[in-house]
Formats: sequence, structure tokens, C-alpha cells
Amino acid sequence: GWLNLNSRGDDIFTVLNEEASMWDIANFQNSATTGNDPFGALYTGIQRANIVLKYIDQVPASGITESDRAIIKGEALVLRAYQYFLLVNNYGAVPLRLIPSNEDEANKPASSEEEIWKQVETDLLTAINDCNLPENRSAEQKGRIEKGAAQAILGKVYATQHKYDDARTTLDELIKSSYSEFGHPLSGKRYQLMENFADNFTTAKENNEESV
Repeated sequence: GWLNLNSRGDDIFTVLNEEASMWDIANFQNSATTGNDPFGALYTGIQRANIVLKYIDQVPASGITESDRAIIKGEALVLRAYQYFLLVNNYGAVPLRLIPSNEDEANKPASSEEEIWKQVETDLLTAINDCNLPENRSAEQKGRIEKGAAQAILGKVYATQHKYDDARTTLDELIKSSYSEFGHPLSGKRYQLMENFADNFTTAKENNEESV
């Protein structure tokens, strides 16, 4: 998680002046100059996603399968959406860049919060519905984005905007999904609560039934 963003939680104790940049963020002293972590770092991630989305279709068919091309698009869309979710949730109106920044307006003004939220939803819905994101990953690819992760983020995006009916529908679909690689022996479902909550904090149980 983002330590600086997490430091706003009531369950986190931030020592005054221990780290000035973290203390500023914990006290909602937010601006584009409040350090590059996380504001600038999020835009670095967005830049990388935009580069992938701009150029992925130029990779010749001899170098990539169409299934992988679609999946990579979906991953880039989810990553871009999540980073804009963090930006709008913590900074409000921010510049919306959908192409690589070296090809975009240098000093782009901030877009409205409404525009940012709309783009986040659009990216996630496109990734979920059109990009062939896998429901499960092989062991060597665990940690890469799955369809369920995109659905979970979308549900959180809806809930954060108080679109509770949309959030309920989206997350209900996730809970009732038939994804089954780590299927619970009683239900065959991909996502379940662990019987021992502490297992969520051990490397031995990494990517378990609670991992989305």
C-alpha cells in the first residue's frame, strides 16, 4: 500500500516531523508540490500505461498473440484507472492525460472531478468487458491483474462516489463468480474468506482465496 496515503487512517500513527512529506499528506496539505510521492509517482504510472495503450497495436502479429494483446490493453487500462482513482480521491481535480505526456499539452489544466471519475469508470468497464482479462492466472503470473481485480476496483470506485446500487451489483457479481482455481472445497468459488484471518499476512498463503 501507499504509506503516505494510508497514514490518513485512524489506525495509523504518524510521528510529527519524523518525515515531513508524510506528515503533510497525513494532514491533507495536498498540492502538486507536496512531494513526488505519491502525486508525481502516480503520473509516472499513468505515463507508462498511456505508452502501452498508444503503441500496443503497432506490435506485429509475429511478435504477440491477439489474446495477449487484448490482455495487456486490459492491464494498462486497469492500472491507469486505479492511479486516477487515487489521484481524484486524494487531490480532487487533476490533469487528465490519455496520451503520452510528451505528445500532450505541456501545462495541461486540471479536469473536473466528474471527468476524472467518468474516465476511471470507462477504463475499468472496457478492461472488464472487452479485454479478455483472465479469471485466473497461472502460478508464475500470480500478482498480475485478473478480471476479478478490475471488478473489485470498479466496485470501490462506485462506492466511493456513493453509487451504492452500482457498487452492490458489481461486487455481488464478483462474490457469486465461478472463478475456481483456488476454489473453496465447499463452494468451488474463487474468492472466499480465509478460515484463519492471520493467513492473509503470511508469505505461505500469498495469493489466497481472499486475494483479489
